[in-house]
Amino acid sequence: MKARGPWHDYPRALRELLRREPQSLPMVAAKLGWCRARHGLGPRDFFDFELRHRPTSTWRDYLSDVPHMRRIMRALHPEHVARLANDKVLSTERLMERGVPVAPVYVVAGRDTQSHPAGGRLSVVNDAAALRRWLEGAPDRLFCKPATGSFGNGVFRAHRDGAHWRVGGISMSAAAFAEHLLGQDDRSGTLVSPELRNHPALAPIAADLGLSATRVYTAYTTTGIEIFCTIQKVMTTPALADNFHDGSTGHLLCFIDPENGCITRAYGRDPDDQIRLSTYETHALTGAHFTGFPIPFWNEILEVARAATEAMPELPLPGLDIALTETGPVMLESNAYCFAIAPQLQFGGLRPILESLLPRLAVDPERRDDALWALRTGEPGARRNMH
Repeated sequence: MKARGPWHDYPRALRELLRREPQSLPMVAAKLGWCRARHGLGPRDFFDFELRHRPTSTWRDYLSDVPHMRRIMRALHPEHVARLANDKVLSTERLMERGVPVAPVYVVAGRDTQSHPAGGRLSVVNDAAALRRWLEGAPDRLFCKPATGSFGNGVFRAHRDGAHWRVGGISMSAAAFAEHLLGQDDRSGTLVSPELRNHPALAPIAADLGLSATRVYTAYTTTGIEIFCTIQKVMTTPALADNFHDGSTGHLLCFIDPENGCITRAYGRDPDDQIRLSTYETHALTGAHFTGFPIPFWNEILEVARAATEAMPELPLPGLDIALTETGPVMLESNAYCFAIAPQLQFGGLRPILESLLPRLAVDPERRDDALWALRTGEPGARRNMH
């Protein structure tokens, strides 16, 4: 069983420990080695989940993203199913069809409809002249993202500057901008949308640094939709995307009590650290306190999450990014992968939680049993008739 993270995470972790608390180095190093040998958990898991302070009998309850959650999620959401979430054109059209509020999409530029069919609810433009004509009447501020991109890769803003467009510091004519949109590497197309802004009530923790989403993990069970884990993503510097990416972006994860919509705890990674997570009490720019901060329109955000889950029953355990904009909450995108770090920071070890949750998901028995097999054995592959 492989542990999460490369081997060079070990010297990094030990150097950080030596810098902060050298007296504990021998004891923690021994625990770190035992944790990997016994449970396949690497340094990031060990420190993220504060396993050094937890009884060793609970360590087996924790799962890493690689390989544990990856195997579980691949079984639960195989590639042909995950495509619905991974292709933002497909998911946006599905949500529009079911009446779920979504971030507006003006056009999809450069989508190869032979390899990436679309349902027709979004306008696909593959002709440079037609796209240039559309740009003449387009809003002045646009946000563009690849249909199958992830982690904020490939996103960019475009602002009208007189007769030209400014894209990433480069001034382009409308014709050149149209060619730029059509020339993106992702042949699934580029979604061209308005540049959305956070609702003003989020200003104390959003600081006008960019659009910050609420991530809601839901579970589509045989008895209804359950809210599994709720997080507010918070930016600390101006950025095109709010993704946490294991703390490397500098952004924060703020956990929300799903019952009252208030932030309970905020995590991030200090600039000097590469392994250890830290907790944060206030926003560095605004000074606003995280703990107890109420996310506005919380019930409405959860209503959007439930509606989106019901609209995509093929994905029984999705991660939904919902933006609270100036006009209310809208779906930004869905994710077919449930990362281990978020729910385990919020609730503790995932293994007993998933042992209870997976059998109750409204999914065909084959996928359910494959996911349970991956959970219980840590092995990929199919295993039928587990009961």
